[in-house]
Amino acid sequence: LSLDKRKKLNVEAKAQLAKEAVKHIVNGDTVFLDASTTTYYIAKEIKNLKNITVVTNSLRVVSELAGLKDIKVICIGGMAGANQSVIGSMAENNIRDHYFANKLFFSGRGITRSAILDSNEQECFIKKNMIKNADKKYYVFDKSKYGKVGFVKLADFSEIDCVITEKNTLDPEVAEAL
Repeated sequence: LSLDKRKKLNVEAKAQLAKEAVKHIVNGDTVFLDASTTTYYIAKEIKNLKNITVVTNSLRVVSELAGLKDIKVICIGGMAGANQSVIGSMAENNIRDHYFANKLFFSGRGITRSAILDSNEQECFIKKNMIKNADKKYYVFDKSKYGKVGFVKLADFSEIDCVITEKNTLDPEVAEAL
């Protein structure tokens, strides 16, 4: 689905997930946010925090947070992609070689019994570097992600520390695998 269509899906759930995610951020944190629609809602909630650094490849997140005096925003640089994100080898290399974070909040195309999947390989490679360079990794997803198949593997469950999802919706097979 296009970005415009995805932005309109599960809005209420994403807003609630964002409120929960922000509870895990404390003053002084450096946070990676990927270019998903879910993390855009997290950016909206981060606006109320102080002394936070956000490193992102999302032009929507940059636009949402730019100019706030208590939030430092770092856009990683690279080629502007169709998903209002920064992609390409420059972006991948910048994350891999120069940026590290206390926490990463990310989403993907889907979740199966064994892995988190994505459907945009250019953004997936950036997320993989964020995973490597973050101390704590939070996968944030709504129930629509269950059983959705993306063609590229983003992460094994062993690579993430926490999942944030809707109450009472965690698929039993996924819960067991986690």
